[in-house]
Amino acid sequence: MNAFLIQINKLLYPYILGYWSENNGGGVVVANARCTQMRGIGFRKWTAFVEAPINLFNTRLEPAIEDHVDETVFANFLKEERIVDLEKALAIVELCKPYFLALRGDLQAQYITTA
Repeated sequence: MNAFLIQINKLLYPYILGYWSENNGGGVVVANARCTQMRGIGFRKWTAFVEAPINLFNTRLEPAIEDHVDETVFANFLKEERIVDLEKALAIVELCKPYFLALRGDLQAQYITTA
């Protein structure tokens, strides 16, 4: 897997980098794990992804793959999300994982994997 994609997904935990396509074009967005909600990179307002009954525009929201992310996308992501210190941001996310797990129902953080 692409190292840039892995780092972005670590920074977005519990969310993922998604790809919103329309007429075989599109771009990367932040999505929830089920790809039912999305927000633009750098934005904070979430919108529900709803398929129209007649899908004339071939619109879909799916997890981003290696082809969607390169060094330019990674640099733009850091800039738009206002991440100045990458190492510090990754450390903060790791420290917050028990909190995110508690919000999702693992109150005792039993399922934390340590590396």
